[in-house]
Amino acid sequence: MIRITDFETDYLTYEIKKKRVVNPKWFRCPVVDSPEMQAVLCADMDTKVYGLAILGLWEQLQRWCMRHIKRNGEFRMKSGLPMNLYQIAFAIGIQGEEEFLGKSIEVLMGVGWLSSIEGTTSVLPSVQVGVPSSPPTPKSLPEPEDGKHSSSQRYPHQNMVKELVRDMSKNPKCPLATENPRNVETALCDAAVEGREVETIVQAMTIYYSLEVGKNKYRTRPENFIRNRKDEENWDSWFTPSEARVFINKFCRVMGDAHDGTEDEKKNARQWYCQQHEKTKPSEMLEIYRQWKSKNKENVGYEI
Repeated sequence: MIRITDFETDYLTYEIKKKRVVNPKWFRCPVVDSPEMQAVLCADMDTKVYGLAILGLWEQLQRWCMRHIKRNGEFRMKSGLPMNLYQIAFAIGIQGEEEFLGKSIEVLMGVGWLSSIEGTTSVLPSVQVGVPSSPPTPKSLPEPEDGKHSSSQRYPHQNMVKELVRDMSKNPKCPLATENPRNVETALCDAAVEGREVETIVQAMTIYYSLEVGKNKYRTRPENFIRNRKDEENWDSWFTPSEARVFINKFCRVMGDAHDGTEDEKKNARQWYCQQHEKTKPSEMLEIYRQWKSKNKENVGYEI
């Protein structure tokens, strides 16, 4: 098992030791470029980028320990068992980079910032380059029975998810999509841990809660929408015939207005698009619009 050297004396402030602070928001960090710092930066003599990457990883290791101060700087599970490289990588948000993590730990142990606890299993031998039997990536991780993952697993995705939820809450078309923002954020973080496309989920929620099906009293609650994978349903089934027509016409108008020419020519273009897509389904229209926008590289258009 590895731990941060002198964690209790160097990181735990008086307030933390007296339990006046339970969940610290910052930690102490020296500003002097020590010989150890220079050794880390020069871990690869050809480029300092490698050393800077190790320093970034060191920052994540320190933050994880400060979020779990009861473990006294030790990288172990709640049960007391040592964390292996795959678990550490997943906890600090660099899953898939276990080889780099293993090499970085060797460097950090070499300068004395990390140390090994005697009588425990070392994490370093668990990484072998080229071994095909590696543990599952986040996309193949089994879902927990209650549908919720640990806070350390969610942490790397929190900033992205909060920004998406914030943007969704500002959309006047779907006010009910974020009626329980914290629950929505937690569910989206869990989805991200499972390797699902969070942006696609948010887009599906935006559409669902802008329609009648997402506004009536029988609607699916936002957090259940995410956990029950409602975004993987056929989106076309959410639309009434009139809603589908309005939805498609919006995209047709946008594509028509993007044409160069007079107002009459733009009007003719809108009418042409509407006629061409009279029987197009909403999901098909959405894909057509994506391809059109990508091809034209226009920073215009109707955003869901």
